[in-house]
Amino acid sequence: MKKLISKILQAFHRPDSIIKESLLVASAEYFMLGALFIINILVTRYYGLGELGVFNFTYAVAQIAILGIGSSFSLILRRDLTLFPERQVKYVRSILKLRLQLLMAVIIVLLPAVHLFGPKEPNLILFSFFMFLIKGFDLFTETYYTTYQSLQLYKKFSIIKSLNALCSVLIVFVCCIFKMPIVSIYLSMLGVAALFFFLNKIYYQQTYNLSAYHQLINTNDFKEFKRYLLKESWPLMANAMFFQISSRISVVIIFVMLGKDDAGLFSTGLIIVTVFSAAASALGIVLFPKINKMFTEQRMSFIGFFAKLSGRVFILGIVVYAVFLLVVPFLKDIFGNMPEKSNVLYMIMGASIPFIFLAGAVGNIFTIIHKQKTGMFVASVILVLNIGILYFFILFLKARGFALAFTIGNALQILLICMAAFMQIKKMNQKVV
Repeated sequence: MKKLISKILQAFHRPDSIIKESLLVASAEYFMLGALFIINILVTRYYGLGELGVFNFTYAVAQIAILGIGSSFSLILRRDLTLFPERQVKYVRSILKLRLQLLMAVIIVLLPAVHLFGPKEPNLILFSFFMFLIKGFDLFTETYYTTYQSLQLYKKFSIIKSLNALCSVLIVFVCCIFKMPIVSIYLSMLGVAALFFFLNKIYYQQTYNLSAYHQLINTNDFKEFKRYLLKESWPLMANAMFFQISSRISVVIIFVMLGKDDAGLFSTGLIIVTVFSAAASALGIVLFPKINKMFTEQRMSFIGFFAKLSGRVFILGIVVYAVFLLVVPFLKDIFGNMPEKSNVLYMIMGASIPFIFLAGAVGNIFTIIHKQKTGMFVASVILVLNIGILYFFILFLKARGFALAFTIGNALQILLICMAAFMQIKKMNQKVV
């Protein structure tokens, strides 16, 4: 036991330690998820389960429409800056412009259609508009966060993103304490999102001695990188869109089929599961450059490495699920106004945690092996299957159906990803031989 503890401590103190880097990234991700978790609690306690359902409906639509497409550029940025860090300034400038164009298109095209999902809900379009802006600014800021991660500036990333989360919680808490109208929640979150985008922008420009004019106006560079980014990213755009729809469409479907109260119930379970599986995303960020280099330098032995890594991550997820089962009854009570059936529903949903861990750690494998089109096809298949499973399970089992569909969908997703990735890598290795 002493030797094991000694090895862990030694690993943590090594400058290149995966454990240390993962903890730095995970701390920021946990702060952000913790902020969303607390905001969900505050909305439920001060405004009710129905308002939570509306909040998470607008959140889900914004995630699908904005992050579904816009997040694809982050994968290209992370992959390329791992190998070519000198390109960061051009990438950041070009991606910011593309994401601004995306936000404007989403507001113009999608916002009028939101009313069709909930015609009886007052202010749904207004709340959706604010949420689109919130996620738009979050996406702009994510450009800088991804740059910090790609350059392995994990401490800088962790501090700034944690402060972002803390400010969001504090300002929403103030709105609740003073019993302000529900619209104040959206406006306060929008203010924080905009503030941290501009703070990161100023900090980045000063760090690299860039003028605001050079950062925004260099048209030739933008055109050049726009062509490259769109060529590389369009399969990833579709892939990310399919992934976001798969992970967020549940809230939309439940909102339409069962109403805003059940949408709020599902959203509560979703955020609890997400908090417990947040480390998967952080682990994936830290592992990405290492897996990327391993594939580039030792392709023939990559499948064995990838399989062993996947097994260890899955076991870690099982351990986390065991902790989840012990803690979730107490967490549920924190929200208040929860029906008795929520205990069973959340335990079923929690069974997806090992699969979420696996997807978070190795889910970007198609980007690493340069098979984005295959990833796009797999994501589209997963999307269709998940929507069908969710619809029929809700139709026959109501609330318990969405819990079962959630876990089955996550298991199916990682199974198809691993199968398709192994097949592609084997084909590539056979060509080399």
